[in-house]
Amino acid sequence: MPTQKLVFLLCLLISFFSAPSLALSVAGGSSCSDAVFPNNRVFASCTDLPNLDSFLHWTYTPSSSTLHIAYRHSQISSSTWVAWGINPTSKGMIGTQAIVAYPKPDGTVAVFTSPVDSYGTQLREGNLTFRVSDLSAMFMDNEMVIFATIELPVNTTSVNHVWQDGPVSGDNLGMHGVSGNHLQSMGNLNLSSGQAFGSHGGNSKTKLKIAHGVLNAVSWGIMMPLGFMAARYLKALGPQADPLWFYTHVSLQLSGYFLGMAGGATGLVLGGMSSGNHHPCHMGIGSTLFALGLLQISALFLRPAKDHKNRHIWNWFHHLTGYLVLVLSLVNIWVGFTILKPAKGWMIGYGSISGAIMLTSLILEVWKKMTRDGKINGAQANVNANTETGVSACLLISFFSAPSLALSVAGGSSCSNSVLPNNQVFASCTDLPNLDSFLHWTYTPSSSTLHIAYRHSQVSSSSCVAWGINPTSEGMIGTQASNRSIPKARWIRCSLHVTSR
Repeated sequence: MPTQKLVFLLCLLISFFSAPSLALSVAGGSSCSDAVFPNNRVFASCTDLPNLDSFLHWTYTPSSSTLHIAYRHSQISSSTWVAWGINPTSKGMIGTQAIVAYPKPDGTVAVFTSPVDSYGTQLREGNLTFRVSDLSAMFMDNEMVIFATIELPVNTTSVNHVWQDGPVSGDNLGMHGVSGNHLQSMGNLNLSSGQAFGSHGGNSKTKLKIAHGVLNAVSWGIMMPLGFMAARYLKALGPQADPLWFYTHVSLQLSGYFLGMAGGATGLVLGGMSSGNHHPCHMGIGSTLFALGLLQISALFLRPAKDHKNRHIWNWFHHLTGYLVLVLSLVNIWVGFTILKPAKGWMIGYGSISGAIMLTSLILEVWKKMTRDGKINGAQANVNANTETGVSACLLISFFSAPSLALSVAGGSSCSNSVLPNNQVFASCTDLPNLDSFLHWTYTPSSSTLHIAYRHSQVSSSSCVAWGINPTSEGMIGTQASNRSIPKARWIRCSLHVTSR
């Protein structure tokens, strides 16, 4: 029995330490890259703007000085107007040539251009200093998207841009906020390099969102369920598991609660930085969880002795509160996903971890029942066999969730694990830092020939991927690209002759 106890504890520890690495290993990419637009519209560049839950997608054509944009402003209500614009003369609001959109009471969306010439602007419709065409907007799932084509002055390489939101009542547009993010929603768009730079420190809010999501998913969604499993299943090993099960249970629950407090603090900071909808449902469930967690900690110090006549009441309260915490935690984590709209990898990662925990619990629940039935029948041999089977099953589940931990510490590049069609082999490979892409290549100096295989994963059948070399400068302009838009094609294979310099 001591051996079984140690194996069971090892099972829980492996699950605990492998879970965060799995979440981190499958996550990545900025959320702007997950956007899918109507009519299969595709843009060359995109960026998560640092304030006001906004994103900008654009394609710039230098030959015609034409800028095609899609501006997304998420987490807004139907009583909010949004605006994006270019300031051709300076940074800031005054002088901005803006495009404004808002939902109308009849369900349609109003979209128009409006020059901003003073701080007291009413955002009335008017012509801009440059031509705007293909103007349209759509409002869906609390997100406004503005599409436009803008003709910029010749030889434009960068622009100052501004974005904003505010209240609307009918057709009356109210004043936007005058503090916090509303005063920082501006930046510079480098059309040559395809990069956007925000004011006042960039994407600190995006980092806070990631921290908030990870802390709460790990604490409430992983550590709390593992603490529950320690109490329910480790205790079932018998008196020999006492007090190991108790200390394991308390350690996981207390660590999860305090980690959750840190996650809650980041949520409060995000709430203070955000305007408009503060998600009362998500905040309400979160506050309830903190209150229930505090009750559980308090109950630990008020626990009656095992032989006390009221111990069964304490047990009933403790178990009921614990189950309620588990259910509310799972609900609130997925509510949080719908609010933050992270890259799909985050949701897939947590869903995989949550599913593994549920499957392990189901297996251990069956093991517990079989063990209990064996004791009732007095078949001690079967009890031992069933105990070993249950613990082994748990260990196997943890074992199959642990490869992500091994990969995260092995230091190897995931591109090296690829098997290419027709057994093609390349001398070198690298994991590209963005867009879930990998490059394999072999260079032959004698003929200046570069053989490459470019992999672009996690794309849909309606995606076009491209890879290219820019012989003149860094960035998009001047790139000599190879692309594929064939459904489900994820490989580009070619040989390039590289001119020696």
